[in-house]
Amino acid sequence: MRTVTRPRSRTTWRPTDKQREQVEAFVVAGYSQGEIAACLGVDVKTLRAHCCDELDFASMRLTARIAQNVIRAALGAPARYDADGKPLQVEVVPQSWALTFYLKTRGKKLGWSERGEHTGKNGGPLELDYSNLTDEELAVLDRARAILGRISPPGLVESGDHPPPDGG
Repeated sequence: MRTVTRPRSRTTWRPTDKQREQVEAFVVAGYSQGEIAACLGVDVKTLRAHCCDELDFASMRLTARIAQNVIRAALGAPARYDADGKPLQVEVVPQSWALTFYLKTRGKKLGWSERGEHTGKNGGPLELDYSNLTDEELAVLDRARAILGRISPPGLVESGDHPPPDGG
């Protein structure tokens, strides 16, 4: 007798709104498509076929929402009410941290960034003026240099990295 094998019946997975929200949350949290599919009990291809929008754009949407809130915090926003006078949104007073954050991250082309100066005039070495230091302060600097020389990686503290003996 010959056995006939029937193809397995495939049930079509149709993600619910809740499952789509879960996919977005998993993507934003950094899980791979394979991990997300395994958690939902579906094949990766099936997940991709039905949730490609969530997989491709979840992080972008979240970043945009966060950016909107930072901009609202930076600029402030008036309170909003519905037709019955019920509050929809409370007033947002401009916040200096949000202004600073926005300008540091998005205003770099306009010169809005904090930079630590690591060079002296015309890109040369930093020049330190030791002339106003007392003998005690100069001795402290020498001790600190000696300690740093013992604990730092080779070449980090050069032998010339200390004030001249006359404080000049």
